[in-house]
Amino acid sequence: KKNPPKFERPTSEKKHFKPQNFEHRKKSDANSKKNRSIDEAISNLPSDLKMDEYDDDLDEMGESESSEEEFEENEIELDEDIEDLIIKPGDTVLLASSIDDDQISNVMVYIYDSCQGIIYVHHDFMLPSLPLCMSWINLAPTQFSGDVAPLSSFVAIGMFQPGIEIWNLDVIETFEARAVLGGYETGLGKGSDVSEKRSKHVAAGSHTSEVIGLSWNGTQRQVLASGGGDSLVKVWDITTQQCSADFTHHNDKVQHVRWHHAEPYVMASASSDKRLAIFDVRTPGGIISLDISGESECLEWDLHNGAQIVSGTEDGFVSCHDIRKGNGSKPVFRFKAHEYGLTDASFCPNFSGLLATSSEDKTVRLWDVSKAGPNCEPVNIAEKNLKVGSLYTVRFYADMEGLLAAAGDEGSVALWHVLDDVEVKKRWG
Repeated sequence: KKNPPKFERPTSEKKHFKPQNFEHRKKSDANSKKNRSIDEAISNLPSDLKMDEYDDDLDEMGESESSEEEFEENEIELDEDIEDLIIKPGDTVLLASSIDDDQISNVMVYIYDSCQGIIYVHHDFMLPSLPLCMSWINLAPTQFSGDVAPLSSFVAIGMFQPGIEIWNLDVIETFEARAVLGGYETGLGKGSDVSEKRSKHVAAGSHTSEVIGLSWNGTQRQVLASGGGDSLVKVWDITTQQCSADFTHHNDKVQHVRWHHAEPYVMASASSDKRLAIFDVRTPGGIISLDISGESECLEWDLHNGAQIVSGTEDGFVSCHDIRKGNGSKPVFRFKAHEYGLTDASFCPNFSGLLATSSEDKTVRLWDVSKAGPNCEPVNIAEKNLKVGSLYTVRFYADMEGLLAAAGDEGSVALWHVLDDVEVKKRWG
């Protein structure tokens, strides 16, 4: 995301702590008698103990410690800690979800410092269910006044439950979603216990099973699309948290939905029914249906050729379709990208024809598809084992030329500056 805002955090007062001047108060008669008896007992002790000098030693110890300096140092450390929490406009921010060995799910907000070449977790938060998909959005899930909604930073998350949870990324210590699209009627965090909450019926307009695919409409910012295990494609208004439209053109679970990057009403969806669909949400009857060779693993519009879309399937193949050729048309090109299962694909926003694919074989492969066609397959120009295990996803970053990220089953992410590769630099550098 671009130019993320500063994080909200609880305000803390900075205080200077100084030694206190204790005021001696008059003792009661009882206390005075008690003190006299104590003094008499001390006077009877051996002289080599030097009890009469004991208070002087304590005063010297107190004067030797510089409390003022210590607290000034703590204040400087506090300022540095707050500075570390601020996400600056030049920082690269990356979101990743993970599941640990105890089946606890988390979303982690990473910061990549390109100057120092380091990536670290800025903060994270726990999810109530296993995550299946995420989509970043830049407005809050509330109604707004005026013509343009103010910029914010949120993430929509689909999980093994009917609701789509929207979490605020501008809050560091967050424990629940800001809003839920659909889900159970009792809503997030309500009900006497988890079993009661899950026993309720789903809300009107909700998916009835897990949410597998999400896509935010960057042009119409209040619009989010979802695909679910109930075979439905849904369009949501984020600000009202209501479902705006349902589409029933698939007959098996919908694994991917993608808004077109330049045509705000055009969407693509891919399903386990081995079909790819392209349609205008204003005229849902005019659906272009295309066959694919297996269950969909990824779906991406070509950012430099808006008429073409690629899909990857579990058998390791990538197919590119030209939607202008209409219903039932054959792919423009189709090639075997990986021997093991293909998991994701991403077009580089900065370089036309550069496609990255990821696989269970632990590698990211780079392809030049600029001249690919019926008689010319894409050219594999580079590949790299990013050492994060079998890969689940790969994504190029638009604001830094040639930077991509990938995540694998070892629970970590890796970055690759692809322009460091000689062949890539030769073609696009």
